[in-house]
Amino acid sequence: MEQYLNSLIEGLKAKENMLDELTKLTEKQQTVVSEDKIDWDAFDAIVDEKSDIIEKLNQNDEGFTAVFDRIKDDLKSQMGKYSSYIDQIKSGIANVTNKSTSLMALEQRTKTRVENAFKRQKKEYNNSKTSSRVATNYYNAMNKMNFVDPQLMDSKK
Repeated sequence: MEQYLNSLIEGLKAKENMLDELTKLTEKQQTVVSEDKIDWDAFDAIVDEKSDIIEKLNQNDEGFTAVFDRIKDDLKSQMGKYSSYIDQIKSGIANVTNKSTSLMALEQRTKTRVENAFKRQKKEYNNSKTSSRVATNYYNAMNKMNFVDPQLMDSKK
């Protein structure tokens, strides 16, 4: 039983470390998106790293749930005997919950920054498109200025 409880505690510590790593990567994403010239390749690389960590996190959660389901009945019947382990698990769960909440808030802010960056780039694209159209219209108008209609010439000859 103690081995299972230690396994749960270690799983929670590993999850905390993964959440810390995800937080660092998300902060790195915010830095990339905040720059004037956004490096979308670097942003994608960070997304790939985060995806790998999230996959490991999900595997960790599945393992935690499997172990807990296996021992929960025995644990309920012997809560007094394993109270120190239970306190460590509760503390670990509280830490994981706090870090998850902070990470979710950070992810939301990052999402807002990414959306703003997309809007900014779209606006720049539309401005360049408009500038191009204006330049083309100006060029065409200037070419027509040198053209004299043959209205004053005698066309009977």
